[in-house]
Amino acid sequence: MPEVLFTQRPCSIEQLAGNDPSAVAAFCRGNRLTPNATLLPGLPYSFDGDHPQTLAILDRLNALNADERGRLACCVEQWGDLTTALADFYDKHLAFFNLQNTAGLVGAGSTAQGVYATRFQVLLRRYQQTLLDLRAFKSRGEETEHAGPSCELAYATHTAN
Repeated sequence: MPEVLFTQRPCSIEQLAGNDPSAVAAFCRGNRLTPNATLLPGLPYSFDGDHPQTLAILDRLNALNADERGRLACCVEQWGDLTTALADFYDKHLAFFNLQNTAGLVGAGSTAQGVYATRFQVLLRRYQQTLLDLRAFKSRGEETEHAGPSCELAYATHTAN
């Protein structure tokens, strides 16, 4: 498979291929460029012009819109030779996901988690308030025989008297 490169800023062919006329000519032939062409950022180029798949790959990449090519260039810059392994992993494990449906499920799950967390916080506040009430009840010197909810009832009954 031929190596493909994306330039990050406009440059001349000589900046990549050097001053060797045969290297410049081979680069131009493989990328269908004139020798004085400026290489534009976000477009794919290859030094493997003699490879039989080079033109087909470059045509396929040039058919992508500029945003997709930009994201691909960033991926190649970050992952280098592992980009194809990353693409294979995506095709094998993630391509069948409908991302919009998955996002909906994640949203529903986070909403349910939020409801659960809110209920838990309410129960925790009630428990804390019960403990504070029990402490206040005990600090007045009135001991209870039972722990737990009966203490809360005993306190409520005591304050009513």
